[in-house]
Amino acid sequence: RLRFGDAMPNAVQTIIAFGRRPVTLDQLIARLDNLAPDLAQTTRRVSWGQVRDELASLFVVRRESTPSPQPTRRLERARLFLQSGRVEAAIAEVRHLPGASEASDWIGDATRYAAAQNALELIETAAVLE
Repeated sequence: RLRFGDAMPNAVQTIIAFGRRPVTLDQLIARLDNLAPDLAQTTRRVSWGQVRDELASLFVVRRESTPSPQPTRRLERARLFLQSGRVEAAIAEVRHLPGASEASDWIGDATRYAAAQNALELIETAAVLE
């Protein structure tokens, strides 16, 4: 706070706030694994809209390089992103899952983790440049 508080108050405040309620990458991975069944489940509604959606999704044309939108594949990618430290990409994958509303706490903690990492990188860069 003394060294970087004046030059980068937002980054310092982000790090201090995160330090009060820390979360680790391993905790995020474990919590994602626990949430996986709820996230992959689609809510079943019996209506004309459901029949229309099922018919519309019978044939899907996409480029070979396009990632699969299936919930199980999205969960796999989110877990891999977390393991490689790409938290923002993992958050994006989780937000596109059918049960994303069940993961609001996880998304909040992952967002705080990513913000703290970005703030640390900003302060580290400033320290090296000085």
